Amino acid sequence: MKILSWILLAAVIAVYCPAAAWASEAEWKELTAKSDAEYRAGKLPEAEANAKKALEVAEKTFGKEDLRVGESANNLARIYLATGRLDLAEGLLNRAIAINEKAGGPDHHSLVAPLNNLAMAYHSQEKIAEAEALYKRILAIDAKKPLADRIPIAETLDNLAILYGNQGNFAEAEKLVKAAIELLEKATGPDNPRLASSLNNLASLYGDQQRFDEAIPLQQKAVAILEKSLGPESLDVAVFVQNLAGLQVSAGKPAEAEALLNRVLAILTKRFGPDHETVMDTLLNLSDVYKAMGSNAKAEEAEKKAAEIQAKLGQK
Repeated sequence: MKILSWILLAAVIAVYCPAAAWASEAEWKELTAKSDAEYRAGKLPEAEANAKKALEVAEKTFGKEDLRVGESANNLARIYLATGRLDLAEGLLNRAIAINEKAGGPDHHSLVAPLNNLAMAYHSQEKIAEAEALYKRILAIDAKKPLADRIPIAETLDNLAILYGNQGNFAEAEKLVKAAIELLEKATGPDNPRLASSLNNLASLYGDQQRFDEAIPLQQKAVAILEKSLGPESLDVAVFVQNLAGLQVSAGKPAEAEALLNRVLAILTKRFGPDHETVMDTLLNLSDVYKAMGSNAKAEEAEKKAAEIQAKLGQK
């Protein structure tokens, strides 16, 4: 929404207008909410467009050093992270951190999100020491908060656990992800979707250690939580079901994995259509499962369908 400027005698008269300021804040909130919903739905181009507008409105309405500008910068940065534009993301995140430090101090809760996202950017580039330092800084900030305000820190605990797990430090990784699970169970209850993510991470950690008897029930629990909260055809459910299928394959149970991957295939086909890249990838996973089961004809059929999709995608 554009704020009207009154022009008198060729001069711009700046008049404080509470109603106009309120309208701009309402627009910022609306753009922020739309971008967030689109981001969570995987509609990244739409999310990016609205995040850019939200940042622009925030700068004009609140000033360039306001915490809401830091929030908008972080929101746009996470979209850049999701689309692999790390340089753009890092620039925005460092800006958000500087704004939030100046406006709220070095321990302000607004620092958690941009610090976590910057740590993820470093982690993805294998800048392990830099990422670890940021994760630990977040945990130090979080230690001063009451339980109700500590829910976002579960993501940091998970991310640091992943970092340690990738280094083979399984004991420390397990300790951290269990802390995330305990925090979320106390703060949000047993059916929160965020809890499902931590359960998924613990299952993955156990899978990396061949502890499949422990991993599979955890992953099944994570799937059940998402089914209840998001619905059985959610894309998040599809991701977690695919992870469960991977655990079943690694545990030597290809028949269980086949049923799970066919479910994933149905969800993805309904959501994206039969010629989407994710459908192709799932067909290739199914082919591997069929081979493990000795069903070579089914494996060839799945590979043929995947090849047809790849050919169609190559023509676009």
